[in-house]
Amino acid sequence: MTLSDNARGGLLMTFSMAVFAIADACIKASSSYIDQGLILLCLGLGSTVIFAALAVGRGVPIFSRTLLAWPVVGRCGIEIVATGAIVMAVSRADLSTVSAIQQTAPLIVVGGAAVFFHETIGWRRITALVLGMTGMLLILRPSTDAFDPNLLFAVVAALGFGARDLLTRAVPDTVNSLQLSLWGSISLMPAGAILMLLGTQGMAWDHRATLPMLLAILSGTLAYYAITAVMRIGEISAVAP
Repeated sequence: MTLSDNARGGLLMTFSMAVFAIADACIKASSSYIDQGLILLCLGLGSTVIFAALAVGRGVPIFSRTLLAWPVVGRCGIEIVATGAIVMAVSRADLSTVSAIQQTAPLIVVGGAAVFFHETIGWRRITALVLGMTGMLLILRPSTDAFDPNLLFAVVAALGFGARDLLTRAVPDTVNSLQLSLWGSISLMPAGAILMLLGTQGMAWDHRATLPMLLAILSGTLAYYAITAVMRIGEISAVAP
């Protein structure tokens, strides 16, 4: 049986979210032993090596003029902000709460698909969008003493990942998904270096962070490529939720 683009996209999206959850748990574990900036630097460096090796192996150019297109450049900029924010959120706040807030990212993508790509989303998806955003406010509890300011990093990450995925759809078809993933990873390294300089632990490495960091790199790389590919097939408003 041949699956439709929406069905394939839905399966890829579900797979990506599941593997991202593993990556977040590994980042949380690593943050107990090493600096958050070093985590971001390792994620960028590790995924860059993997994507570069795959690109060379498949004969995909690492650089081409099409990579200078504004959606690609804008996507790399947003990637820096969003990934930096999620590392900060996962490191400093309750993981289950951060994960719950991250579930609003697909809803942001659905809303963006209607506004920017003129997709018809229908009243059911509009209702889900409103309820999802309301749920995020209930989780944050901004007007109570239980409010954790570190959860704002999770909100920034959700908004950033939503914007990143929308820009992925705007990237020209001449740009290979592997190229897009590679340059998204490369953009994380200078951001990690800057964040590391602002931190207190710097380059200090604790051997207990090695295994969770390796798992975070592997799972994060796999999930990142999957979500990059999925946003380029099917209807965004059908695939993202």
